[in-house]
Amino acid sequence: WVYELEEMRDEDIAVLIGATLPSTGLIKYSAENLNQLNTTGTTWVTHSTLTTPSLISKSYSISWGCEVTNSSANRWTGLRGRVNGVVCFDIEPVSRRGGRFQAQTFFKNLSLSGVVVIDLQFNNTTTGTSIVRNSQLQIIG
Repeated sequence: WVYELEEMRDEDIAVLIGATLPSTGLIKYSAENLNQLNTTGTTWVTHSTLTTPSLISKSYSISWGCEVTNSSANRWTGLRGRVNGVVCFDIEPVSRRGGRFQAQTFFKNLSLSGVVVIDLQFNNTTTGTSIVRNSQLQIIG
């Protein structure tokens, strides 16, 4: 979509991810990876990374989103988000049958400053293949 004003885009994104933006809620920085990545291993794989320039010290809202599936039923995919190498969310493994993607969204408020590196990672916790696509990372504040 093309928006005439950034505020209109931000409001739509907030509705889509089910979040309430802070009163200063403009998207400051964002990154996305529309590619599909697969893994069969338990080692964490980074799907997308957002590195900011130096941020002023204050509270920021960070949102993550992606689509996840597995090669077949009874397969499990783990998802986690890290800020400067520290895990900020680590959800229960997601189970989904192959071919059907499930969207995941996360929203977190953190006090941040300086250069911030955010990444979204996934792994396979059972046999089979775990698949992630269409991930987004955003800092709002």
